[in-house]
Amino acid sequence: MGKVYICADANLLTDEKITQKIIKNWRSVIKPDDIALIIGNFVNKEAGEDKIKEVISQLTGTLEIIDYGEDLPSGFFSKEKWLNFGISRTICVGGYTIGEICGEEQPAIIAVEPRNFGSHEVKYYAAAQSLSKKKERFKDNTLNLSMEHWNYTPILYTDVARMIDDAILFESMNNEEINLSEK
Repeated sequence: MGKVYICADANLLTDEKITQKIIKNWRSVIKPDDIALIIGNFVNKEAGEDKIKEVISQLTGTLEIIDYGEDLPSGFFSKEKWLNFGISRTICVGGYTIGEICGEEQPAIIAVEPRNFGSHEVKYYAAAQSLSKKKERFKDNTLNLSMEHWNYTPILYTDVARMIDDAILFESMNNEEINLSEK
């Protein structure tokens, strides 16, 4: 098995220029034996099924869609339709997922938005959509996985925890500078 990548809100086929950038960047990092975990709004359903299938066929790796609710991603295609488009698997996680993905221990909770996860004591939160509306890349230990924040390129899954640690460190350094300037 290759590497595991993750991305959110690709919104393929919403803008042709961005769609071509995503395809180019995707193919530059994701190799045929890699896995891509896809969250959020993946395609523009208005583009039509033939065009969706054509664009998905240009993406390398094994594509798996992670959804949060009862319905499949974005609620507009059946599982069979996604499989017909070239998606290898659709996973419904009912709000969030924690534990193992692709046989690897997961360093982060993948969820629509950060919230109380009960007995799960996890330092890292990786959000697909909650920060997208606010156009924030990071806030409250939550990393926005929306592709627009990462040069329209999927993120290496094992880098998520490091990226959150780096953002936490950066925020703490900024807070120290603010505290020093107040003295």
